[in-house]
Parts: sequence; C-alpha cells; structure tokens
Amino acid sequence: MEMDWLATIRGRVGVATSDLLLYATGGFAIADVQQSIRVTAPNGNAFAGSSSDRAEGWTAGGGFEWAMSRHWRLKGEYLFVQLDPDDFQTGPAGGACTTIPNQCIFNVTTSDMQIGRAGINYRF
Repeated sequence: MEMDWLATIRGRVGVATSDLLLYATGGFAIADVQQSIRVTAPNGNAFAGSSSDRAEGWTAGGGFEWAMSRHWRLKGEYLFVQLDPDDFQTGPAGGACTTIPNQCIFNVTTSDMQIGRAGINYRF
C-alpha cells in the first residue's frame, strides 16, 4: 500500500491550566491510497490487480501544548487512523475471471496507522 496524502477534519476537547493544555481529538480521515495484489494459485494461475482510490475513515487521539515561556510552546500529539477497506476486481493474467460469481473480487484492507507528532511554536 502506498499513500500520497492524508487529511483529517477533527475537533478538540480538553482542559487548560495557565501553561498547559491537554486535549482529546477525533474526526474524519481521508487519504489517496494505491494498492496492489498478486496471487498465484496452486494450479499456476496468477491473479494480479491494483486500485487507486480515495479511502475514508476515522481518526482519534490526544495531545498537549505546554507554554515553556512567554513566547515558546512545546506540543505533542498522537493519532490513530483507520481507513475503510477497498474492493477491486481482477482476473487471471491475460484472461478474464471464470464463470463463478465474485471469484476474482479481492477486498484489500488498508493498514491502521499510528502517527506521532512533536513541535515547537514561537508566539509573537
């Protein structure tokens, strides 16, 4: 699986003190995903296919922002992202699927992702 980009639309809910913000976040995730599969059956028939599509799903996580000084902020965030699986149809190399319905339809599950981010901000 390859992914060109990932975007999220999320809300945040948290608690704040004078110099620390702790929050939970969650919402919608969308990504441009390319997938491919190649299967060789015991009889030697090879099935290969690929899919390029937008995958949608959800994301959830949490983070913090800490005011180290009047102008400097340290932040960190963790996100879990799960995208919906993608179906695509393929057949034996060089030919069409057999007459058995749905024999050559593959369901490819995109991987769950865990993303960690850290940063430092300067506040003017």
